[in-house]
Amino acid sequence: MFSETWDRTPYAMEAKILRPLLWFGLLEHRSEKLPSGRFGKHHFYRKAELFDRLLAFDVQVDLSEGCLYRKLDSARREAETR
Repeated sequence: MFSETWDRTPYAMEAKILRPLLWFGLLEHRSEKLPSGRFGKHHFYRKAELFDRLLAFDVQVDLSEGCLYRKLDSARREAETR
């Protein structure tokens, strides 16, 4: 019996995010055998040229009003004092 819990996070990431991006041609994939094991492989993913042509992220951070978590924290404190 294993005493540790099985971490499904890497498998979920690969199955739900990386593989579909690979199928649509947005990622490139290669794998290499692990030198110490018979069955394991390292999987490497990288962006394909199509990735940047199809997806673009325009992230703008507005720091003029301070941090959001501080606003939420002060609002919570105000609500508790009422």
